[in-house]
Amino acid sequence: MGRIIAAVVGIVFVAGGAWLHVQSALKPAWQIRSAQAWPRTTCTILHSEVVEGTDSDGDATYDAYVAYSWRDGDAERRGDRIDFSFGGPGGDDAFEAVRAFPVGAQVPCWLDPADRAQAVLRREGVAVGGGLVAVLFLVAGLVMLYLELGQPRPPRTRVAAGVLVARPRWGRQLVASTGALLGATPLAVSAYLLMELGRPGSAVLYAVIAAGALALAAHQLGQWLTGLSLEVSPPRLALGETARLRWRMRAPFGVGRGTVRLVAYERVWRSDGSSTVMEERLIHQAHVADLDRAHAGAAVDVVVPRDGLPTLTAGRAMIEWSLAVHAELPRWPDLDLRVPIEVAPVAIELPRPRPPRHAAPVIDDTPWLVLDRARGDAAPVTYAPGEAIAGVVGWTRGSPDAVRVEIRRTVKVVDGDPPVTDVVEAVDVATLPRIAAPGGDGPFRGVAASPDERGGPLGAREARELRLVAPAGPVSHGSSLLTITWALVVVVDGHDTRTLPIRIAT
Repeated sequence: MGRIIAAVVGIVFVAGGAWLHVQSALKPAWQIRSAQAWPRTTCTILHSEVVEGTDSDGDATYDAYVAYSWRDGDAERRGDRIDFSFGGPGGDDAFEAVRAFPVGAQVPCWLDPADRAQAVLRREGVAVGGGLVAVLFLVAGLVMLYLELGQPRPPRTRVAAGVLVARPRWGRQLVASTGALLGATPLAVSAYLLMELGRPGSAVLYAVIAAGALALAAHQLGQWLTGLSLEVSPPRLALGETARLRWRMRAPFGVGRGTVRLVAYERVWRSDGSSTVMEERLIHQAHVADLDRAHAGAAVDVVVPRDGLPTLTAGRAMIEWSLAVHAELPRWPDLDLRVPIEVAPVAIELPRPRPPRHAAPVIDDTPWLVLDRARGDAAPVTYAPGEAIAGVVGWTRGSPDAVRVEIRRTVKVVDGDPPVTDVVEAVDVATLPRIAAPGGDGPFRGVAASPDERGGPLGAREARELRLVAPAGPVSHGSSLLTITWALVVVVDGHDTRTLPIRIAT
């Protein structure tokens, strides 16, 4: 909604600036140009005074009122137009006009041949101040239109018959181009008229702004006239997989050089007082195809690396994959566009059965988890995506009502908001098989339990066989923008009791 409001404000600014420019510069300049051929006569000043008033802020305003008469054949006519300025002389100019036209003075004036009831005392009236205000409005509106409408949007995508088809959305560019033309037209005409009237300073200013507006209009119109179609099959990829890409493109003057790259960015949003700042870092890029006539319509491979990060959104952190298109179009603005694609974690197979356990670790404590691959140091155990996570969860003290083991993923924006933690998988310990303790040389020693000892209510002394599957991804990650970490958490009666960090890595 904010972008729509800003775009509407931009259009209002452009339209308002164009109207103000027409009234304060274009219309007076046109009238002055026409008045150069009006016949001259003599007018008699009948009334001359400064009219004082107040504006909406309560400040004093001053306007000149000068009434005069002239002879038109046998008829006497009257008028009060001093010059061609919008609203007539005001402020200090009002006092100057009253001094220049005292009551009773005989002064030259010019008659409109198309309407001899209309005359003017001065063939001038282009208000430089009003013109500059109009230019400021126009420039502000054009900047808003470009920032809110002129930037490339994510293309329109659809999936049909297993193919992702992406095409640009250029409707906003057409609106921005129309707004730029609306602003450029009166500026260009005013520049031409003012140059004829010997006002080169104002003419050059309007010409420069008009040229900028026309360049913006051409840029936006060029993008609107450019057609691009990308087809990706399959539409959803996993890390390590390959897709097929076909492209078609048209442009008003043909396609010069161009490329399609597969890129991945990590992005984070940080709060900066009342605003939010986005930061991004390129984490992968690879050349996919050349955009030229020789390769149009040909299928090329898009290879997603296996050791990358999949598409991810967690709080104010994001991993985004896209096909970045850059095309150099002859005699036309270059095209830059990103087509987002979804990249899933690596495709995994269920792990093979764990080798038979010959001995279970001794757990003489409150609920605790010991992993088979844990070493003596405190370093996190590393698992490949889809690998078996095996261990023993047990206790000899306490009688918990419910115990579960969760795999949790935490995404943290560096120096940003609190981390976002998600439970990826959870297992109820009561559903896990018990480990038998047939001997008397320890509380939990022996081999895996017999079928009638699997699962069941929790007791005061337990040793259960834990077996989970390591998540497919994303892998553990750390950069200057964000970190992704994994952990196994033992939850006893609804409270986190033990946390074991683990690493997921290819």
